[in-house]
Amino acid sequence: MKKLVIIASTAAAAVLLILLLYPQFSSRSHTVVSIDKNDPVHLPQTVSASPAATEIPSLHHDVPTPYQPVLIEESSHFGTGSYTGTFTCTTQNGNAIDVTVTNKGTSPVLFKVSQNDNDFGYIKLASKAKLTRTFHSTPAGDIGGNWRVYVTNDTGAYMNLQITAGQFKERS
Repeated sequence: MKKLVIIASTAAAAVLLILLLYPQFSSRSHTVVSIDKNDPVHLPQTVSASPAATEIPSLHHDVPTPYQPVLIEESSHFGTGSYTGTFTCTTQNGNAIDVTVTNKGTSPVLFKVSQNDNDFGYIKLASKAKLTRTFHSTPAGDIGGNWRVYVTNDTGAYMNLQITAGQFKERS
């Protein structure tokens, strides 16, 4: 009986140690910025040597309807796998881009946008929430190029997403 207690205690300690160390070695760890979706003024910005675009608060512009052009038609994504969407745009179609993700699922997701080598980082989007991230060209840069939208989660939970993106001319 004593041996059984010792074996069970050792196994429990090993499982606890694995659970404590797992986040340090997980390949799915992400740097995440949590924001209040109702206060987008505090959105993160990644600074590079010469960024082509910068992220701005989404509530500070009129949303054009419809976008000209639509870069990602309203898309649905269901399942446990991550969503990746890409598009290419040019400055002739406008100097600003909106990327909107609606999380209809029951778990939070991580929403990332990048342009060429400019990574704008992850933002955590709560369950049943919607967030529009807006980007505009910098004075020294160009909004054109290759863009990537990536939505994932750390839990492997089932995702139910709506994704859209559009380009427009921002008023000065």
